[in-house]
Amino acid sequence: MPNPNPNPSYGGPSLWRAGITQTTDARGKLLEQLMDDHNMVALNTGAGTYIRQTGELSHLDVAMATTNIARVANWIVTNETIGSDHLLVKIIKIVASKK
Repeated sequence: MPNPNPNPSYGGPSLWRAGITQTTDARGKLLEQLMDDHNMVALNTGAGTYIRQTGELSHLDVAMATTNIARVANWIVTNETIGSDHLLVKIIKIVASKK
């Protein structure tokens, strides 16, 4: 699927095959099928969201949206944990500036 979003933070539907992991397991294929069936894409940028016990970041969280929403959304991983082992993710709507 081509990238419909000029925003470089757009993850695309095959995020787990685009460098985050080298393989797609059964759950990844199921997620990809769900996204295809409902015309959705991942908003993820590739930034890690889960802090392992070693302190290393992992990519467990996925945010999905329709392509229309993805065109105006930015996925941002913050440094906040709020007491969790997951980093807080914000999805911000891009507002076009008026010229």
